[in-house]
Amino acid sequence: MKKFLHSRYGAPKGAALIIVLALVVLATIYTASASCAFIVNVQIATAGSLYKVGDSLDPLLGNLCGSADNYGFRLKVASVAPAGVGCVNGGCVTAVTIVPGVGIGYSSPPSNPIRFGGSPTGTGFTANCTFN
Repeated sequence: MKKFLHSRYGAPKGAALIIVLALVVLATIYTASASCAFIVNVQIATAGSLYKVGDSLDPLLGNLCGSADNYGFRLKVASVAPAGVGCVNGGCVTAVTIVPGVGIGYSSPPSNPIRFGGSPTGTGFTANCTFN
């Protein structure tokens, strides 16, 4: 039969250790996040071409807050222009959205205009982004 350590109030001492460790981890995460810059606004600088609605756009540069991810934020193509005047090959990005809750932020954000990758077909998209 195994014996477990218990406090005099009935809670296992291991539970207290787990709670303390959880608080240390949360404090570390909060401290790292407090010094990270996150995207708050985006304006298209260069529309690029051959993009499709729904394409994911990941920034190519910047110093990330940690190595847990490969990017600081992600954009989604919301609309594109068809081929024609001003958009020769079609698929020129006319609107993007910031994907909420994705990315780990930057200790040093990339310089504007930011280049993006991630689309299987689109090329040339850049944007000017504002960070907090």
